[in-house]
Amino acid sequence: MIVVILGLGVLVKATALNSLSGSLINGFEEIFLFVLVDLLNMYWLRQPVYFESPLSLMDQLKPCWPLLILLLLFIEPALKMYSAASSVLLSLVIAILVALFEEFLFRGLLFRLFLKAAHAKANQLIIAAVASSALFSLTHLANLTHQSLSLTVLQLVFTFVFGLLLCGVYAKSGSLIWPIVLHALNDFIGFSNLSLATALTPTVTAAQTIEIVVFGIIAVYVYHLATPKALLDRETNNHN
Repeated sequence: MIVVILGLGVLVKATALNSLSGSLINGFEEIFLFVLVDLLNMYWLRQPVYFESPLSLMDQLKPCWPLLILLLLFIEPALKMYSAASSVLLSLVIAILVALFEEFLFRGLLFRLFLKAAHAKANQLIIAAVASSALFSLTHLANLTHQSLSLTVLQLVFTFVFGLLLCGVYAKSGSLIWPIVLHALNDFIGFSNLSLATALTPTVTAAQTIEIVVFGIIAVYVYHLATPKALLDRETNNHN
């Protein structure tokens, strides 16, 4: 996937596609990547990806509500940062496409593959979450092409913590819909250039550090929740 992503970047720069807007290019790239990953899973990996959960809505919300409420608090300020309704809609669509591709790959497929690899180990969930989140984080090294090393390192730490949190949400809620929703909301706010912590600090470094701490605390809460038996039974049956 990294090779494909780099190849798409080269293709865009070397062809007439370079004349399109950045948002439009990002949208087409995310659609292409999602379709590619879906086909790879269909014909090669053959991993079940759960969009529906056997749990009630209230039980699904237990691992989601802290981050969901936090993100929703910043939606209105984020909307004020956009210049027009069309830019709001475009950013929302791009955020959803990015979240759909990345969650399908890193949580839906890779996280589950690592769960299988760590089957019967005492810390199976933690091992799988750390491994998939490390890969999720490392893909952001590409940002070194347009920003400083220090800021990129902070983003690597943030995306690792964010990945851990989303793995926990997927594992505890039983539905990939929730990581997609949370990821899309976070990116939509980010596209507006409004950091979740800008109300507390004006610097990007401090804001990113605050986000890492807050998301890390929420992740600890999520992982301390008991995994519902219905989900454990589903995973056991699938493994067998």
